[in-house]
Amino acid sequence: MSTIEVKIFVSSPGDTEFERNMARSVMQRLNIRYEGQARFYPTFWEDGWYSAHETFQNQIPEATQFDLVLAIFKHRLGTPLPEAFPKKIPGFERPFPSGTAYEVLSAIFARRSGQRLPDILIYRRPESEGPRLEGDAAAKEEIFRQYKALQTFFEENLRSAEGEFQGSYKSYRQVDDLQSMLESDLSRWLADRRGVHERKRTWNLQANGSPFPGLHAYDAHRNQIFFGREHLIERALRELRGGFAAVPADEQPERRRFLLLLGASGSGKSSLLHAGLVPKLVSSAAIVGVEEWRLVQLTAGSGLFAALAEQLLQPDCLHDGLAAAHLDEADALQRHLQGDSETAWRPLRAALDRIAEQRRVEKGLNKPPQVELLLVLDQIERSFNEAGLEERTAFFNLIQRCVQEQLVTVLGALRSDAYDGLQQVPALLALRDAGITLDVVPLKLDELEEMLLETAAACEPPLQFENCGDAVHGPMNLARTLVNDASGGDALPMLQITLEQLYQEQKQRNDHRLACADYHGLEAAVTQSADAALKGLAETERGALKALVLNLIDDVSRDATSGEWRPRIKPLPRASFERGHPVAASLIDALIGARLLVAEKGEHGAQVRPTHEALLRIWPQAKAVIEDAGELIRIRKTIEPMVR
Repeated sequence: MSTIEVKIFVSSPGDTEFERNMARSVMQRLNIRYEGQARFYPTFWEDGWYSAHETFQNQIPEATQFDLVLAIFKHRLGTPLPEAFPKKIPGFERPFPSGTAYEVLSAIFARRSGQRLPDILIYRRPESEGPRLEGDAAAKEEIFRQYKALQTFFEENLRSAEGEFQGSYKSYRQVDDLQSMLESDLSRWLADRRGVHERKRTWNLQANGSPFPGLHAYDAHRNQIFFGREHLIERALRELRGGFAAVPADEQPERRRFLLLLGASGSGKSSLLHAGLVPKLVSSAAIVGVEEWRLVQLTAGSGLFAALAEQLLQPDCLHDGLAAAHLDEADALQRHLQGDSETAWRPLRAALDRIAEQRRVEKGLNKPPQVELLLVLDQIERSFNEAGLEERTAFFNLIQRCVQEQLVTVLGALRSDAYDGLQQVPALLALRDAGITLDVVPLKLDELEEMLLETAAACEPPLQFENCGDAVHGPMNLARTLVNDASGGDALPMLQITLEQLYQEQKQRNDHRLACADYHGLEAAVTQSADAALKGLAETERGALKALVLNLIDDVSRDATSGEWRPRIKPLPRASFERGHPVAASLIDALIGARLLVAEKGEHGAQVRPTHEALLRIWPQAKAVIEDAGELIRIRKTIEPMVR
């Protein structure tokens, strides 16, 4: 099936620059959504070239030649066309009040004369929201004259003498409102006029494997099947748009480029960040005017500057731009970033400018495109425990300065029970105060069930949740059973590891059915995964589990509701631990293979940590170790500073 081409003529006076940029961004975003199905080709008068021998309007393409005319009005109608303007519309004998008026009226006349296209979509600010009268007396008079001309145009051409509508249009109050209207209206136009419906999100099981990540967070690879957080993602994007100059200052006076996702452990913050918000932001023209994002993704911890330097020097980040400043070696860049935060940001700005200029030359543009730097900072709470005070303070001082200079946009995630740690970092607290904070609350049971069903239906071939009825409850879908069993703060990670296990069981049968017989409770799924990992180990190797669990814990505290110990995780350096516990190497490898532990590069070499911090709270064997040793862990944490 060939791609359907849709030609759109965008008509508007000169006071709608922001709206026109937004319309361009919406069409870019829709072209991504409908890739391979349909493509919008907009025509903006400012994109053309014009010879000095003739007026602009005589050289602008006729609106009647397009599939759609998109007209946007704010407070002006535009400059009147000369009386000698040669193009006429039957029944309209006087000079046209503006080029925009001619474009709209000619399209309306063509439709009323029986021409099948163009369709005409008109949007205007409400009449009740008149313009600001600013400037000297002459300027105020011109503003008022333009507004009266706009009102007259609508009254004479879109209303009858009796005040009845004889032409349709929509009112918008802010650019965000117009954006939502346009995205919805153009999608509906594609469906109604061209029979094009957006393809549903799909996940090929043979090519991609399990749709369920287990204890891992959803990442960009799984963004196609990340369901349930659409409203929160749209709210985050709406808030972020206020941080960019493409939004009128009178609508969003605060330029906020710091967004913090705050939620309990297991609420899905990391998944929302990596599979929901980041892909939507960087790949869908979500921010008006931004042509390209350079992405830095960090998980907070120790070695903050080293990790930042390494990411900035990736080929698809700032490497080429930093090379010109002789900062293309990680050690040199790290030393520079650790210097004075008042000046350390400058080479990053210069690097972005160089990259934008390279893009201008490559694409033959008149001016450099807007290239932005996006810093994704996950698990900020880890920096409170794993990074030293001096390093942590200097790092967030630098990030704060970069945000103040509008050099970087920061998306962060923080566990809500670590909020007191944020309050101890002045720069981070200032970023929070000046930025955006969104609470990530657990999904409701019906939302959680819908998420499971949507994920299963998106698979190719689709997965089916079996019905698990009994005499007491009657027929009940397994998805509902799982959701009903999911309760408490760790419900989501427990649910994900259970789903992954159910998937692996159906894979053995190859029947695409998530079966009731394979489900033995949420905790049982965790136990089964761990038992399978430990099964092939010798008794002495399994015996190192207690020491491993205790060495992964920094501290514990009592849960206010359940009274159980809640561990605070720390990374475990492999080399030092295995020197004291030589048989633990096989145990660690087995747990990594089962995706219960994750290996990572630490400041002092290889280290491991639980794939999700909830693991030690939901794995019965680990819970037993912590329950027995909780008081001792607390004592150890208390006296450690005294003996250093």
